[in-house]
Parts: sequence; structure tokens; C-alpha cells
Amino acid sequence: MKNNPYILKKEVLPVFYNIEITPDFKELSFHGKEEIEINILKEINEITLNISELKISKASLKQTENYDVQKINYNEKYEMISFVFKNKLKKGKATLKLEYDGKISDKLKGRPLSFETKQKMKAARQNISLETRLKISRALKGKPKKRRKSPVISRPNKLETECINLFKENGLPLKFVGDYSEGFFIEGKIPDFVSTNNKKVLVEVFCDYYKVKQYGSVENYKTMRDNLFSKHGWKTLFFSDKDIKLKTEDCINKIKKEMN
Repeated sequence: MKNNPYILKKEVLPVFYNIEITPDFKELSFHGKEEIEINILKEINEITLNISELKISKASLKQTENYDVQKINYNEKYEMISFVFKNKLKKGKATLKLEYDGKISDKLKGRPLSFETKQKMKAARQNISLETRLKISRALKGKPKKRRKSPVISRPNKLETECINLFKENGLPLKFVGDYSEGFFIEGKIPDFVSTNNKKVLVEVFCDYYKVKQYGSVENYKTMRDNLFSKHGWKTLFFSDKDIKLKTEDCINKIKKEMN
């Protein structure tokens, strides 16, 4: 690997890429703007990157001061580009700013990052040594991964369990379907409870905190669910955990009114 001409010298370490691409589909071309946060490992006056079929229009480097690019050298054979600076760059963090143009095509270019390269980038972001980063990675690699719970075996949460018992104690004809087990869907959405008599009534129970986090507000959540279910002729009743706890009788009476 030491003599591989495609491998870049270990003088500059990329840390973070910020890329903005503006395509022109009529001309099958694109214009790109890119900022690369790098860590310069030793004093140099040249930075080399991998590149393919791009034409650089602007290039500059910012460190403690701004450095203008004196010369740009393309190496098409090995798909590289070198930016030559008049003055030597100092060791430490810097930002390389580029603008370029390219052609849109169906050709696939590029090579997957090696494991070591990925760890180098992570180490730079975390401000730790590569050796430490590799130890962490290998330690984590040996740990068993947590299995994701399948939605089809989801279980009722604490609030839903309380409501299952409450509705049963009060003889309400409601069945819990929120655990996916009944296969009850309305346009891909699953309510918590569905009526088992001849009334098309749905009951949704929720905690304010999670709905605000997911929908932005409780009202947004209610409006979206109600609009969806009402299109199919369902009446939806909403009860928060506070309603169930502090206004239990009112909740039961409201459900009974809709069921009769």
C-alpha cells in the first residue's frame, strides 16, 4: 500500500465536509461550493486531494490568516489535484474553500473509505488519538448489537394499560388495537382503541410531552389524526394522561355518550 499512487500523503487529515451542489439539468452540469475542515499535521505549502472530472474555479485556505492558492496542478491519471501555496501552511486546524464545476453523467466514481480512514476522521472530530479511537471501535465491535423491537410485537405502554383496565371495568365496548396485533389500519395509521359495537368511534390516549415533541403541539396532533380518521367516517375522542387521571368520570361519560 505504501507505493500505491492513489493513496494521499499523511500530511493533511480531513475532519468535516460542508458541500452545496446546484444542478443544471438542462445543461447536465452542476456548480459546487465546498468547505473542508482539515487538520494540517506538518508545515507544508501544498495540499493534495482526490478529485475526478471537476474544474476548480475558486480555491482559498483560511487558518490564522488567509492563504491564496498560487497554482493548481491536476493529475488526471491518478485522479488527484494539488493546491500550491506561496507561503508554508502552519500545523493545526484550517478550512479549505473550493468552488468547482462538473458534468452530470451516469458514470460512478469514487472508492469506499477504509476502516482506518473512517476511524481517523472520527478521532479528529472527537479530538482523541487514532490509537484510542481504534480501541473504542474494536471494543464496541465486540459488543452484541441491541435488537430493534419489531412493531408487530409492540406492547401497550403504562397509560394504554391503565385505559384497557379502566374501559373494561366500566363496560365500554372498546378494543385496544394500538399494538398492531389486530391489523387495524386507517391509511397506515393505527388508533389506540376502536369501538366493538355498531358505532364508528376511536379513542386516542396520549402524553402531552411526546406529542409536542413529535408534532410541535397537541393541537397539531389532534387535527392531523382527526382529519385523517374523519375522512373514513370515524369519530375520534382524545384523552391525555392528565384527563384520565384527574377527570376520569368525565372521560368515561364522554365515551358513553358517543357510544349510545
